[in-house]
Amino acid sequence: MTNKRSEQFARALKKEVPLWIEAGVIQQTNAVTLLAMYPVTESSNRLITIISILGSVLVGLGVLLFVGSNWQAMSSLMKLGIICGFIVTVNMLALKLHFHSHHQKLGSALFLLGGMIYGAGVWLIAQTFQLDLNWSLGLSIWSFGLIPMAVVTRSHPLVVLNGLVLLLWGYCQPQFFQALIVFALAMFLSYSFKSRSAMVMALIQGLGIWYSGQGSQIIGPIMPAFLYASTLFSWYLWHRSYKPLFANCYLVISLFIGFCSVYITTIDSGGSFTNSNSYLPLATLVMLTTASITYVFKTVKTNRDEIAALIFMIPLMMAIMSIGNTFTPVTWPFKLLANAILFSSLIAVIYSGARRLESTIAVNICTVFFAIAVLTRYFDTFFAMMNRSIFFILGGLILLAGGYLLEQQRRTFVRGIAHE
Repeated sequence: MTNKRSEQFARALKKEVPLWIEAGVIQQTNAVTLLAMYPVTESSNRLITIISILGSVLVGLGVLLFVGSNWQAMSSLMKLGIICGFIVTVNMLALKLHFHSHHQKLGSALFLLGGMIYGAGVWLIAQTFQLDLNWSLGLSIWSFGLIPMAVVTRSHPLVVLNGLVLLLWGYCQPQFFQALIVFALAMFLSYSFKSRSAMVMALIQGLGIWYSGQGSQIIGPIMPAFLYASTLFSWYLWHRSYKPLFANCYLVISLFIGFCSVYITTIDSGGSFTNSNSYLPLATLVMLTTASITYVFKTVKTNRDEIAALIFMIPLMMAIMSIGNTFTPVTWPFKLLANAILFSSLIAVIYSGARRLESTIAVNICTVFFAIAVLTRYFDTFFAMMNRSIFFILGGLILLAGGYLLEQQRRTFVRGIAHE
């Protein structure tokens, strides 16, 4: 078992085999053979990885503090020698442990330490020789140094570190095309390394692209987030059928961004941009969303209803946000409509997640948003109308009762998914 997907399959198989034996699907001898073919990695390995990574982080901080406290007393050549010496020593030791011993976990942790020291060294060397190094350039040098090591070693902690660096680099890009290139690089590396952690950071990074130079005075700043979430959800449906390893990454990010954007419209219209100078990101995003939904609709034979719901929701949300930004102050019919869309969408996704997508993640995320939306409406409606003590007592009772009912319903949905 050399990758996370195989480990998850082995753990799931270990749980399913007893049920298959009980149902008479397989015999005991077949079960023994299956479990021998897919052994479960010991849980202690994960603990070892966490401890090793934590140790690497602490050592890295200690090195930085030591060098920083004695920095002024060192000559430029001594500073350069110490930085390069640390980087080479740590990485050589990591290579030896990772490839020539039985301590791969410790080797991966040392690769992470070497990557951290290399990143710190980029700025320390720039400071030593008084080079003009901004955040964007520094992060790019850091990432381009990490990528070859990640390719050679296939070290997951190093891949995750590079994903974090790319995330920061992407948000440091003021120009749309530069941010788009960094995003494309992050996505390519996530697929190449088959790292879900890196994929999550890449998808988060992608949200910032559509606000580079953005200037929509009509639909406000919330619509790009909703369009981006719709694009990700359509690709979740595609990955669910063709690349399930990354399906949940797309699902979680799309639901979180999408429902956050709809939730904000129930409180405020989203405001409008000022000093607008470019509609290019928004126009690109609209074309990307349209192309993605069209492609997924043609290639994915199942879940057509979910795609049709996206096609219906996008123009509806654009119309609502346009109205909210055109007519100020925002009137109660607008907020009523926005709340109706939020709650109906949550209920629809909960039903779809339980009955069609068979996703406990979708059910859990929507349940949390449903509870937050109900609590928000309670505060908005009754906070100024009731005595404070009665308000909080009644609110607490509502939360307790609502939490019990939501948990019961969530468990019912989850059990339905498990049985199917």
